[in-house]
Order: sequence, then C-alpha cells, then structure tokens
Amino acid sequence: MAFEWVWGVIAPPPSPWPSSDATAGPARWGVFPRSRPAGVVFRPNMLHHVELYVRDLERSIAFWTPFMGLLGYEEERWSGGVNYVAGEQDPYVTLVQAPSEHLAAGYHRRRVGLNHLAFRARSRAHVDEVRSWVREAGFPLLYDDRFPFATAPGYYAVFCEDPDRIKLEVVAPSED
Repeated sequence: MAFEWVWGVIAPPPSPWPSSDATAGPARWGVFPRSRPAGVVFRPNMLHHVELYVRDLERSIAFWTPFMGLLGYEEERWSGGVNYVAGEQDPYVTLVQAPSEHLAAGYHRRRVGLNHLAFRARSRAHVDEVRSWVREAGFPLLYDDRFPFATAPGYYAVFCEDPDRIKLEVVAPSED
C-alpha cells in the first residue's frame, strides 16, 4: 500500500469505503481528509500535543503558566488539568495530575522516557528574558556556568527544571 503526506500525517491512499461509513477504513483511525480548508497552511508538523503527568498539579501550574506565557502560550484550564496553547494549528502542552499510586517512582530524565522539552525563542534577548524569569522565580537553572553556549558553540539556549525536575530548554534561532 502506498502512503502519502497529508496534513503532516502519513496516510494511506483514498479509502475504498463509502464516505458515509464513518467507522470504516482510515476514518476509523483518525486519518485527516485529503483536502485542506481554504486558508489553512500546510506545515509538516507531526507533533499534536505533549501530555505530562505531574506530582502536584497546582504547584506545576504555578511554574508552567508564567513560563509558557513568556513563550506566547495561553493557559486553558479544564476539569482534569491544564493546556498551554499558542495557536489552533500549533502543538500544545497538557499537564495532568499523576495518580497517587504512581507518585513514589518520581521522574528522572535519564530513565527510559522523556529527557527534555525544547522550545523555540524569538531571539537571543528572548532567551535572556526567560533565563531572568527562571532565576528570579527561584527555579533551578541548569548548566548556567556555561550559559549561553552550554551545549555547542553558537547554540544560544537556557536550560532549567520545572518543579518535578523535568528539564526544559529555550533556544534562540540560529544567527547564520
């Protein structure tokens, strides 16, 4: 079976099932339609959202809301957690309370699973603004002794941890 790119999703060719049968074929798996609505710009962006379980939702919201606000995201609370959304077509971040039976193990970025999340900054000055907020808010800065080029020459970024020690990175665009 041949596959093609559709809205940033690898999708099979047109379905042999009648379009009225919403439970048949690719529609059952949530494959997007072949055509885009007028005005929608195609972006090959396969990430839809990231959902993070946190130890204490309110404590995490106290960090994430201003942090994500600096990056242009807005908070959307809902009954089970919070979403941080920048735009309708952009990936978003969700925080939900971890069930109590899973709190003891805690989080460590060197275990199997997520190592860190990296966000794009508008500029080097924007990275500096985020770094200042993290420092003033009292959250840990990582590799600060090597800021701003902690990981590579010319790679201008700040690294920090949220209340659960999830590593976050904010990186400036290349100046090439």
